[in-house]
Amino acid sequence: RRYVESALSRDYDLGRSRLSDVHKAAILAELAFDIFRGAEPPVSHRPIFSVSYQRIKTRVLEFVQQEPALRLNGEAGHYDWTEDFLATNHILAEHTRPLGSISVYKVFEFEHSTFFEYFIAIAMLERFSRGASLGISSSSLSEATFRSLIVYFVRSYQDASITAELESL
Repeated sequence: RRYVESALSRDYDLGRSRLSDVHKAAILAELAFDIFRGAEPPVSHRPIFSVSYQRIKTRVLEFVQQEPALRLNGEAGHYDWTEDFLATNHILAEHTRPLGSISVYKVFEFEHSTFFEYFIAIAMLERFSRGASLGISSSSLSEATFRSLIVYFVRSYQDASITAELESL
């Protein structure tokens, strides 16, 4: 957790980003959860922990619109928030992959599955705190989910309501 906070706050602290570590973590959590619940249709050539540029842009702009301090920044409509996020989050990175013998494509993926699982846990905790549904059905929930670090990360923030939510899964 400390590494994530440090990585996400570094550029903000140095004045190279307008998005704080809290902002970036919230966006990363939503992106991880989007991947987890299958919000984007599967693409055969896209890696498992990856997300499209369009999904990233949508999530960043949704966040900026919901965050008064950013929305009222005066430059909110002119500033490239997506580029700021992509250039300074250090967790979700752009990679170029081969597609066929000649062409290449860009993909954005979590640098490690542990980051992916950590941010899924953050998204789950946020939903639990609001009493919101996870939006996943038992048919789409994989047994592998419970063998991953997701449950460990959720339990690290454990309280009675979280325990009840986990047991209901």
